[in-house]
Amino acid sequence: MMAILRYAFLKSARDSSLAAFLIITIFTPAAVLAGSTLGKGHLHYPFYMNVLYTPQQSAELAGLLALGASVVFSNIAAFWTFRP
Repeated sequence: MMAILRYAFLKSARDSSLAAFLIITIFTPAAVLAGSTLGKGHLHYPFYMNVLYTPQQSAELAGLLALGASVVFSNIAAFWTFRP
């Protein structure tokens, strides 16, 4: 397992995709909340997904969306790294 992880790290660092894959996963939750808040027409803190949602419901929905996005991006990163 360590050899596979080392190979993945070295290969993605060599073709300069490591930084892109890390940056995408770091900024995804903030982008979801900022986009949905700014989509309402104004900046409002705390960020919300829907006006009728409680802060807990907004956090749960943002977590669910971030989880789904991280699964998709990890699949893309794994395919890109381990392609023949």
